[in-house]
Amino acid sequence: MSEEREQEEKATCQATTVEGRQCRATPRIGRPYCYFHDPQVAQERTGARREGGLATKAVLRPVPLKVELGSAEACIRTLEEIGALVSEGKLDARRSNALGYLAAQALGAHKMALLEGRIERLESLLSEVKAREA
Repeated sequence: MSEEREQEEKATCQATTVEGRQCRATPRIGRPYCYFHDPQVAQERTGARREGGLATKAVLRPVPLKVELGSAEACIRTLEEIGALVSEGKLDARRSNALGYLAAQALGAHKMALLEGRIERLESLLSEVKAREA
């Protein structure tokens, strides 16, 4: 590796942060500043921020999905439908993750309720056995 290349890899941005420390980011090729501090790309940065802000304010379209979480079977059907909508390109990743998470949490709650019911029945049977033995 050439000495010039090694120096480029070790270089840091020449700007000073708001806290008064030198920026530790790697500078842009052939420039003394990183992307965030380079005055030559200030307009580009402003445009990128504006576009990013506009993208986060996009209107969400309704999704053809009825979310049912009332039973374990309903949760499973909802998860299956979410998967189908994602594979068809009708549901974006962000909303599918949120809906999938909610359905999975509801499914976990149904499992917990089922286990609690089984434990209660077993405890009741155990009490009956102990009462007969006494």
